[in-house]
Amino acid sequence: MTTRVRSGLLACFLLLTMSSGAAAQAAETNTPSIRRWLDVQHLQLAGRYRRITTSEDDEIANGLQWQGQVRARLLVDPAARLRVHVGAFTGNGFTSGWDNIGIGTGSPSGRFSVKQLFLEAEPVAGLDVQAGSLYVNRGETSEILSYDNDAYIMGERVQWRPSRGSVTALTATSGFIGDLAMPNVFHRFRHLDEWNYGQLLVEARLTPAVEVSADYTYEDTRDWLRQGVRIALPERSLVRTIRAEFYQRLSEEKGAGLNVAADMRIGRRFQVTGGFDHVDRHYESFRGFGPLNADRFETGSRFYDIGTYRLTPEFTVGWFHDVAVATDYPLENGQRFEVLATFNPTATLKRLGVF
Repeated sequence: MTTRVRSGLLACFLLLTMSSGAAAQAAETNTPSIRRWLDVQHLQLAGRYRRITTSEDDEIANGLQWQGQVRARLLVDPAARLRVHVGAFTGNGFTSGWDNIGIGTGSPSGRFSVKQLFLEAEPVAGLDVQAGSLYVNRGETSEILSYDNDAYIMGERVQWRPSRGSVTALTATSGFIGDLAMPNVFHRFRHLDEWNYGQLLVEARLTPAVEVSADYTYEDTRDWLRQGVRIALPERSLVRTIRAEFYQRLSEEKGAGLNVAADMRIGRRFQVTGGFDHVDRHYESFRGFGPLNADRFETGSRFYDIGTYRLTPEFTVGWFHDVAVATDYPLENGQRFEVLATFNPTATLKRLGVF
């Protein structure tokens, strides 16, 4: 294992361990003074085993990986109207959030980068203005048909959240999408004044159980429309949520795709998601980089299932599996299987008043 891998793993481990060890001392208060300045939103360490075979049944990956995630906000003023967001993650690119451990396929890697860094202001209630390296806004669509969860853009965003009516958010984003193999934000700030990306997004709650979104996205000469709907079912139902999403590409090689899925909860700790998606063959033609959607899915038609079991409030185990079907061209991701373990103490540490 290389020094970079060891140092990255050690940094995440020490951060989690030190925070957990401080919990007992901070348990008597739920409002630590640090919360005036720092809001830790997400702190996670994960590991997985994955095996990937092509549609020709050739094995291209079989090994262990690790992942670290930190998301936080620095609160500049007492009312938290001015905030600095920071997101640091493992991974070496636009669709990559994992590093190889060095057991199995792939050389050891320990890349840990600040991918998101942006200033957010709320001049009036319900109006947010952001500038810097931003997360992608998907509305009710997922990374299957939109951009990978690890994606980043450099630019500006304005979002209005009405206090009344069925429309819950109106968002306009402009900026630059690129540097797909350069996740470190400090190497991408040079593109802050460039423009090849724009999005107009509307989100709405049609009923208490039905939420929808629709957006138009311009992406470096390509035009996209995306729509998503999420339906929440009664808690007594085995199926808790049904989701459907669609896209249409209107320029260059025209195409369309869809994803339908159902989330089921079995007991209080076990959740299973099953679905089917289709992503057209020409989705991947972005500067020769490959698809910008989730690297678990990419292009083709496939069935998938995802399971998670919560062992403790902080620790979960699970799996991911998908298999391509009825696709008449070669796929690198013909079948994929993962076993995952995730440690996320964020909520517990907040409740105990550590941060």
